Amino acid sequence: MSIRNMYFSIAFLLFLGFAIWAYAPSLNSFFDTQTFITFLNPLKAQTPYLQFLHDGWSWHNAQGELIGFFRPLSSTLYMLEYSLFGFSPAAYKWVSFLVHLVCSWLTGATVFTLSGKKWIAVGAAMLFAIHPGAVCAVSFIATRPDVIATLFSILAFRSVLLLGRQQLFSYTSLLPCLFTALSLGGKELGVANFIALPLMYILWPSGKKNKKNTVFFVCSMAILAILYFSGRFWMFGDIGGYESQPDMVSSMRGVASVVFHASGAAFVGAPLRIAVIILETTLIASFLIQRKTQGLREFLVAILVTGIYSFQSVLSFPEPHYVYSSAAFTTLFMVYFFSSLRLKINKWVLPSALFLVLMISGLAVRRASVDFHEITVKHERVYRSLERIVAILEEINPETCLVYLSRGSEESAEMKNVPLFMKYLYEGQCNFVVTDDSSFGNGIPVLVWNGEGIDIVR
Repeated sequence: MSIRNMYFSIAFLLFLGFAIWAYAPSLNSFFDTQTFITFLNPLKAQTPYLQFLHDGWSWHNAQGELIGFFRPLSSTLYMLEYSLFGFSPAAYKWVSFLVHLVCSWLTGATVFTLSGKKWIAVGAAMLFAIHPGAVCAVSFIATRPDVIATLFSILAFRSVLLLGRQQLFSYTSLLPCLFTALSLGGKELGVANFIALPLMYILWPSGKKNKKNTVFFVCSMAILAILYFSGRFWMFGDIGGYESQPDMVSSMRGVASVVFHASGAAFVGAPLRIAVIILETTLIASFLIQRKTQGLREFLVAILVTGIYSFQSVLSFPEPHYVYSSAAFTTLFMVYFFSSLRLKINKWVLPSALFLVLMISGLAVRRASVDFHEITVKHERVYRSLERIVAILEEINPETCLVYLSRGSEESAEMKNVPLFMKYLYEGQCNFVVTDDSSFGNGIPVLVWNGEGIDIVR
């Protein structure tokens, strides 16, 4: 091994250790409550595979309308993991973290495809690996579909970049379709590929394209879109998903939220936040000035593509885990913009600046991971208390049990999750009704948080 490779290996291991340290609190935390809805309870109840694929992400709203989602790849992975890990939250979280590291590596590989600069690509991979905007999607087990869909979207995006440079026909023109199908299997985020990939293929400057490649690429994507949306109509009676759309003001807030979070500015203090905004604005301005017409074209395409992959935050609710895909493509394009600049600086300035940015990002990730861990601590306290009383419930075998939402400790608010937890612990033996009425019926068991644990009142 050469000295250079040895230094690179040491640096890689140190960074990997730093990334694990940053994510450690969330990796060592309890299940999020959505996980019980998504797969723990259905799989504990031995839901048949095909039914699980259809029902795992769908529910009926207050009006009785079906809110339909279909994520077969994510659901299948959950089913396989449940057979291996059972009730072990750390194992699922490590899988999410490892998938995130692969996604980070692909982000760097895509930057290399754009820039041809290996060390710039390594920097991009490291930046996204500890981007604070990725913490929520990686930490919540139930939000892993965002990570999976983004991973295959980046693969599809990179395959389009390579396809645009090929002068001879190749069956790799079908790869964008394949990766888009896998992305759709992860989450509905994959529909962004139907718009973003053709735009990238047509508008990104890459020279003359092979006509047969273009035909195969466009036709395969069109066929996949027809099959995908037809399948959703068949399953749900419409395309599924959320039917209501936000008003213009809410949509603009969604755009602001995307920019604020994907840039990383949302995760640092006020002085650093201003510095991040100024730095990124300066970077974009310098790129546009130096690259001129082609730079403007690339910048506009980057805005369009990143915006399309951010549609969840704009057209739905700006949930924190929606930032994952936005952060990936923002990192990808911003690093590419930087790699395109002609800079005359000392050779130590760039590594020092990257080191500083990575330290700040890593600390922000650590803080967010600690906050996430604290949220799940309350979930676990309630769950472990319920574990201790399951034996008592088996003795009295009640038909109905009231879950009383008393106003006391912080954990009392978690009592609303008792039906979810007890469905896993005590499936099919008890009907739980949530109430805030302190006048209990005679003989009906009532679960109440007493400040330290859960008591049964009869």
